[in-house]
Amino acid sequence: MSVIVVRFCAMIESAIVPLMWGIMKHDWSFKTLGNTVERQRTRTIMVFVATALFYLLAAVVATWPLVVNLRTHLPIGTEAPPTVALFNLWTLRWNADRLLAGYAGYWDAPIFFPAQGAFAFSEPQPVTGIVFALLLALVGDHIAAYNLVILLGLTVNGLAVRQLMSVVGLRRGPALLCGLLALALPFTSYELGVVQLLMLFPLALALAALACFAQRRTLGSALLLGGAIALAFFTCEYYGAFALPILGIVSLAWVFRRLDRAAVGNLLIGGAFATIMLWPFLPAQARYTAAFARSDTIIRQNSAQLVDYMRLAPGMLGAQVAPGLHLAGGSGQTLYPGAGLILLALYGVGGGWRAGRRRWVVGCLAGLSVAILISFGLNLTVAGWAPYQLLRILPGWGQLRSPFRMAAVAQLLLVMLAGEGLNALWVWRGQLGRMCARTFTLVIFVEVLLVPAPLYRLPTEQLHAPWVGWLATQPGGAVALVPFPASGAAADYEDTAIGMLQALDHRHPLVNGYSGFFPDVYLELRAAMNDFPNQSSLQALRGANVTYVVIAKGWVTPARQQLLAERPTLLQPLFSDNLAIVYRLENGP
Repeated sequence: MSVIVVRFCAMIESAIVPLMWGIMKHDWSFKTLGNTVERQRTRTIMVFVATALFYLLAAVVATWPLVVNLRTHLPIGTEAPPTVALFNLWTLRWNADRLLAGYAGYWDAPIFFPAQGAFAFSEPQPVTGIVFALLLALVGDHIAAYNLVILLGLTVNGLAVRQLMSVVGLRRGPALLCGLLALALPFTSYELGVVQLLMLFPLALALAALACFAQRRTLGSALLLGGAIALAFFTCEYYGAFALPILGIVSLAWVFRRLDRAAVGNLLIGGAFATIMLWPFLPAQARYTAAFARSDTIIRQNSAQLVDYMRLAPGMLGAQVAPGLHLAGGSGQTLYPGAGLILLALYGVGGGWRAGRRRWVVGCLAGLSVAILISFGLNLTVAGWAPYQLLRILPGWGQLRSPFRMAAVAQLLLVMLAGEGLNALWVWRGQLGRMCARTFTLVIFVEVLLVPAPLYRLPTEQLHAPWVGWLATQPGGAVALVPFPASGAAADYEDTAIGMLQALDHRHPLVNGYSGFFPDVYLELRAAMNDFPNQSSLQALRGANVTYVVIAKGWVTPARQQLLAERPTLLQPLFSDNLAIVYRLENGP
């Protein structure tokens, strides 16, 4: 591990720091260009490109060695099973597939057959899917396109936060450094396997639009605010839902003072704009998920506890320096934002206050406090009553399973306060202060690196098994993959997620599936399949209109082979390879 740390630090020192220094100096010459306007435009473009490349390089470092495994591996963060990462790859592939089909049958994904609207049972991520489709067209490989989405998402996180900090009045250098901190948040590092949770940039853009509206109260800034909120829902519905209370709290400090009629009208138009953008999407999804709700037990299990905010992921470099952060208990989540970020944010509260940005500081502190409280979910009670129950009344909140994810918003707001600290350091004692700001940022960046980023090698042989190509040539009919998962744990659904990817190639619907919600028709079938191939399981498959049964050879023990041989009139073998046997399910008594 020490060798890896040395290599990472050398990479940061030799690549990131010089580029960061050049961007912040802004000392390029444009004497050969024409008029002043043209020079300024070119300068702006070059600064943006250089900044984007800087953040992209930082994203490569933060996810290393992903960039050298783009076509073979998926990042999984601290998710031990790769099920969620595989499921997200399937989600983006389905988006790309439906984009080419003009979004016909978008909600009717080929899982949980014959249930309708199965794609609505989890995060659809339509905008991320469009980006994935564009990258797929460029690179021609699903895995590489997925990994590039992750690198691009982290890069845009940095750019969005840099823009936000510029809007609120930070100098160019501190704003750039803030983007670097946002790119490498601990939460995103250990959630690398959940691609939608990496997309924090719509929240930063919404805050930037709100800051613009607080300054000028124009219709344009209100429309940008509405568009950013819609974008948050289109990339991560959790963050879209989280944005509403946080923006409301922050607005109390930034906006709602001397709010005239014109400003209120502009806000209403911005809200209408967001509604119009979301209207064709969210209500349709809500119709399919209206029958589902999260139990109090599930929500409580996925609510943060205080000890979670004192636990850093074991693989992060800071956890090796401070092993006391490996605390037991809690919900099992690792929500500690890092000592460096906390210290810099505390310093930033005083720095922002002295700089005259008191409303900004108060708004960030209020939003931070509310975000942490919401993350406690049903674990926070007052006289036996959980305030989180009020939020569950809001549309969509009743379907949210994991309040602890609000910790991502809390960490983002900590970066906002840390930006004030960097700004104060930047003007302290000239070059010494700037060097301190850069050094402190680098320390924070390294502290929360998950080195190396955990990767999962995709089973290429399984994904492209001969039976998949053979089944693609056969007449239509639903497919059942055997065995079914033994439990509802994500680890048991790894083969199911692989089967979902295979289904996108052989183009037959599956009665199997994995998602945020599981329809009753699937749960009943899974229970019946516990004793396959007995009579009741075969009847359940026929009831689901299954035509093909694909049985993994590793599951076929001698005893099970004997049972299958006793059903020759019901299960007719059609094709076999070294991984699976494909049967046709015949009608029978």
